[in-house]
Amino acid sequence: MRQYTQLNLVCENTEEASKIADALLEHRLIVCAKQVAEESKFWWKGNLETASEVMLIMDSAEDLFFAVEAEVGRLHTYETFVLQQLPLVGLNAAAQEWMDENLRPRDIEAGSQASQTILVHESVEEAAGAAEEYE
Repeated sequence: MRQYTQLNLVCENTEEASKIADALLEHRLIVCAKQVAEESKFWWKGNLETASEVMLIMDSAEDLFFAVEAEVGRLHTYETFVLQQLPLVGLNAAAQEWMDENLRPRDIEAGSQASQTILVHESVEEAAGAAEEYE
């Protein structure tokens, strides 16, 4: 049975959050993305920083995490982005059906980071480079 997850990702602004959400939705790596404005406090390069950011809260499946990570890495502007995957311990049947109908099918071996990465690349050259990177 497929394991559903919530993904959290902080973005610099609404434009970046929308660009990432649109790409992940287009590739059927997520079924929904919500944007929440937030004030963040964090350590960065030895300094305590404060920033206005946007949190993307997304619905996906555990087996798609590496493909989501690869696509986020291609689009995100932060030097170090934080993508968190949280397991869902309960989900109603109608939501499960909706997610199954709208997420990319489980058509490759789950847990294969290189294989998941290849799914999001448009050209053979990009896919080959990504696979070599993870081997």
